[in-house]
Amino acid sequence: MPLLLGIPALLRYLIGLLPLLFGLISAFISKLITKVGMLSLALVSLLTVTIGTLLSYLSDISHSILPGEYFLLAQSVLPDSFLECVTVIIATRITVFLFDLKDRFIEYANRII
Repeated sequence: MPLLLGIPALLRYLIGLLPLLFGLISAFISKLITKVGMLSLALVSLLTVTIGTLLSYLSDISHSILPGEYFLLAQSVLPDSFLECVTVIIATRITVFLFDLKDRFIEYANRII
């Protein structure tokens, strides 16, 4: 029976350590999320804005600069999924460029830290 008398004191000691442990873990996770999260948010937003802007420029060029007859001629000659193919090619090129840029940012950040 005297063996069990120390269990409440041990539990109080361990319960006192739990907030400290949770604080350390949450501080580590918040630092990790902040660095990676900010970088990934910036790159994803840059990717989205760039693709949207380029596609709007492409559609403006194809609809406004060309006269109606040229647009109808191009529409009859080009395949039906031409605009989707161009969209995929542009998005792929921009994505590869931005991921290369991301690798450079991470390399520079590792040099500074």
